[in-house]
Amino acid sequence: MQPAVQTRPSITPDTIAQAFPQMFICSTPSPDGTVRVHTPFHHPEGGQTEVYIEEAKDHFIVTDRGSATSLVANEQPDHWKTLAQEACRNLEVEVTDSGLVATTDKEENLGPAVMAIAQSIVRIASLVRFVRNLHTALYTT
Repeated sequence: MQPAVQTRPSITPDTIAQAFPQMFICSTPSPDGTVRVHTPFHHPEGGQTEVYIEEAKDHFIVTDRGSATSLVANEQPDHWKTLAQEACRNLEVEVTDSGLVATTDKEENLGPAVMAIAQSIVRIASLVRFVRNLHTALYTT
């Protein structure tokens, strides 16, 4: 008798696509129209990464509302802004005084913009943690 052949469920693009919306949870729009997106990504310290989508007159603004820049508020601002800009450089994310920003004029580009902001937040948070740990390792006895 031959052993039973185990089959695994087939993975299709549709199956994968159906799983992703469950990972990104959107709030009901606030009175000003802003939608908060809870992403599946976490900061190195464990906090969940949230992104906000705001509708402007002729485009959408995707932002972290300063969560990444608040991580570096106690550091040397000029150096950290440069590092944050470098971390976001190839993601088409702008580092501003009010936070990370990506803009798009098309709804179909909101997904990539949300991903870019979320990835930027995680990159900056990881960089901050690495530098702090390095500093602790080098300058404590």
